[in-house]
Amino acid sequence: MVVRGYPDTVAGRVLDERFIDQFYRSNMVIHDRLSQVSHEGHRGNLSIKCAFGGQEHYQVRGRSIAVDDSCYLVLNAGEWYNCSIYSPTPVESFCLFFRPSLVEEVMGSLLTPVDRDLDEPAAPSTQPVQFLQRLHAHDPVLTPKLLALRAAVRSGRSDLLSMEEQFHFILEALLAVHRSVYQEVDAVPALRHATRQELYRRLHQARDFIHSDPAGDTDLEAAARVACMSKHHFLRLFKQVFGETPHQFRTRRRLEIAQRLLRTTEWPVVQIGLEVGFENPGSLSRLFRTRLGVSPEQYRRSRS
Repeated sequence: MVVRGYPDTVAGRVLDERFIDQFYRSNMVIHDRLSQVSHEGHRGNLSIKCAFGGQEHYQVRGRSIAVDDSCYLVLNAGEWYNCSIYSPTPVESFCLFFRPSLVEEVMGSLLTPVDRDLDEPAAPSTQPVQFLQRLHAHDPVLTPKLLALRAAVRSGRSDLLSMEEQFHFILEALLAVHRSVYQEVDAVPALRHATRQELYRRLHQARDFIHSDPAGDTDLEAAARVACMSKHHFLRLFKQVFGETPHQFRTRRRLEIAQRLLRTTEWPVVQIGLEVGFENPGSLSRLFRTRLGVSPEQYRRSRS
């Protein structure tokens, strides 16, 4: 099922209970292009959040998480959150909601040998799957399947059968990403598995914090506070796990956003520099020349 806008704003109409019931019991795609919108807090099914052409902000457990072209967000079933878009240009919001128990059905099938499944179709896994709620950089495993479904929805070619198939394949890919997360957890420098898992969660929480406000003046102390760690311990582990310091990560994020704005807007370079957090007009130009070997103006002309 494809819905243009969230259930509380669909065509500005009052929704009946049958629609609400169908909304929460079906696989669902919510797709819209918006500049100014805010949705009050609500719970949802297991979902994947994507945004293109700007940022969509989610408030989850007191954290502000921004989704944009570079990443997607996974939220577990029953999680309470709200979301908003405040952008000078339209942002494409693309969200997938999975019907209850589908992930356990897919997991049960993956764990059941084929010959056994012929005699007795796989039952849903009895253990609920809980995903780590963090931003994921777009990857070659899940992203192509998300983009294929997005293309079908945008073209109007999505029917119920093809959508059901694509939701199964997307969940299969999401479970593969989930397994790779635990490989990343095992690489965190700590003796006990529980400690590695907690460090991984805290470091990603701080990284998502920096990602969501790249133009802000976040300092090392504020980022370490989000991770509930001392500054030096946080800095050392962040560099070990992500291969760059918090400052280097923020600079890379600013460059990515500036590149997008140069491609998609006619804003002056000075305005773009201010938008991504550079108060000095020459800072953005120096960053482009250092990292890309061209000026912002040259980059814009080459991508126009």
